[in-house]
Amino acid sequence: MTEKTEPLFAGPDDDGKRLDRVLRRYFPRLALSGVYRLIRRGRVKVNLEPVPHDYRLKPGDREAKGAGASPRSSFSKTNTSSP
Repeated sequence: MTEKTEPLFAGPDDDGKRLDRVLRRYFPRLALSGVYRLIRRGRVKVNLEPVPHDYRLKPGDREAKGAGASPRSSFSKTNTSSP
């Protein structure tokens, strides 16, 4: 089975913010421990590379999160197609 990923781009308001905190804000139904678990297991990547939970985002960073909670609309998605 192929895992669906949703590419997201960090905006100027995310500049310098920690990845775990940004993900928590955009996935409010996912507990912070769940965010850490996804990052630890390599299911969240920035610029196609796994990163630590305390990674600081830069404008234009491309984030991809594996299947799970849906991102809020304030993050711009590049792939909005649904199966």
